[in-house]
Amino acid sequence: MKSIQKYLDIIEKYTPVTPEKAEELVAEQNGSIIFLARETCPYCRKMVGKLNQAAEEKDLTIYYLDTGDIDHIENTAVFRQKYDIATVPSLVYSDENGVKTVSDSSLKKDEILEFFHA
Repeated sequence: MKSIQKYLDIIEKYTPVTPEKAEELVAEQNGSIIFLARETCPYCRKMVGKLNQAAEEKDLTIYYLDTGDIDHIENTAVFRQKYDIATVPSLVYSDENGVKTVSDSSLKKDEILEFFHA
């Protein structure tokens, strides 16, 4: 339970988004960072701490798409399929060079920052 509470405490710092809003952020191509995860996923709980360190170090805004939110499950599935996101945790980054995704909870903080060009 301790890791779930830590996860929830960190997630509170992020901006929650619906799948529709996540799609808008991707389309804007302005450097948005979207974290797809759910609290019941041990790999998500592992990654969120490293993502949070990266976000705090570089003052990054992280948008959070809760893949466990049953109110948006169908549209989340569409979003995931569109960007070929098979597993969580995943990060989506969109800028003028296009859209990148990564689904790897073993990423270190520096690798996360490199992914964002931060």
